[in-house]
Amino acid sequence: MTDHASPQPTSARGRRLTRRQLLAAAPGVGLGVATAGLLAGCTPAPAPKPATGSAPAAQAPAQGRVRDITFLLDVTPYGKHAFYYAGQDHGEFARAGFNVKFASAQGSGDCVRKVAAKSADFGLADTGATILARAEGAAAKIAFMTHYKNLMSVLSPKKNGIAKPADLEGKTIATTAGDASLVMLPAFAKINNFDAGKVQTLVMDFPSKLPAVQAGRASGSFDYYTSWPTWEAAGKKQNEEMTALLYADFGLDMYNNGIVVTDDTLRGDPEMAKAFFQALAEAIAWCVQDPDAANAITLKYNPALDRDIARRELQVAIDFLMVDEVRRNGIGTMSEDKMRQTYQLVIANYTDMKRPVDFNEFWTTEYAPRGVLPKT
Repeated sequence: MTDHASPQPTSARGRRLTRRQLLAAAPGVGLGVATAGLLAGCTPAPAPKPATGSAPAAQAPAQGRVRDITFLLDVTPYGKHAFYYAGQDHGEFARAGFNVKFASAQGSGDCVRKVAAKSADFGLADTGATILARAEGAAAKIAFMTHYKNLMSVLSPKKNGIAKPADLEGKTIATTAGDASLVMLPAFAKINNFDAGKVQTLVMDFPSKLPAVQAGRASGSFDYYTSWPTWEAAGKKQNEEMTALLYADFGLDMYNNGIVVTDDTLRGDPEMAKAFFQALAEAIAWCVQDPDAANAITLKYNPALDRDIARRELQVAIDFLMVDEVRRNGIGTMSEDKMRQTYQLVIANYTDMKRPVDFNEFWTTEYAPRGVLPKT
């Protein structure tokens, strides 16, 4: 995950921490942020357009009532987030009775904690980060999947010599405090026989990571591969080749980001959750059908983004969404086999969690729709 984020306080920029120090500090990040603060600077939702090419979304529990909800992105918006903006602008959310406002977290761990604290109704967060936040007391769970193939990576200039996992030893890597690629570093290290404790981190806000690497303050950045088009374009401007070290290419196959929601919401308002997830699945299906139009919606909300780069970022998100599992079952649902594999990777590498997290505790597929697919 790189690029374009709301700034953190100056004291949070450029702190050099070991990974152990970072994880000790991270659980307290962001719990005091109120919803009003989260929404600062968000573009008001435009009027919805009639939908084309998708079935009507499920109705919200109260017919005729528009319900305002807050959706927390994992990081500051970029091309992959078209999946979520589309539902608001293309009309799927409105037909289900929702008016959605968007805000941004500083990585997946931060997102889960803020949703659990009820600063937002739904959030986009990594599965591994959700398990670890759950162990810290965050009563939220994954209920809808969007990143089916592992996007975790380290992005860097080729000259910095990060070509294989062991090359991370002795390097300083830029990161947000809750970045999923950082959270799963111990598992990645164990599988690939290198020492995660020898990887230094430089903690900063999301948009500062790429400039920090270009300035030589860090060798690379923990990121999702959806950010690769931004890095590649930045390298071309400086006649510099960039590289991507993908966790999935080196044995770490697991679910990434899905939608987190509180236990209280699922117990107290299950029909609302089902209606929202149905609408979201239909919006994502439309994005896959018409990615150029979906990208235009992202640009409407985030005009500072480069149109071509954002479109390429969306395409990476689509490619990592449309796997065989989705083609069989539809967008949003999850398989027990792959979730168990994800769970085992996390608990095998985090033996010092504050409390055990049961396999059935941090996820559910009960509220996700079935069989929602793009027409093309």
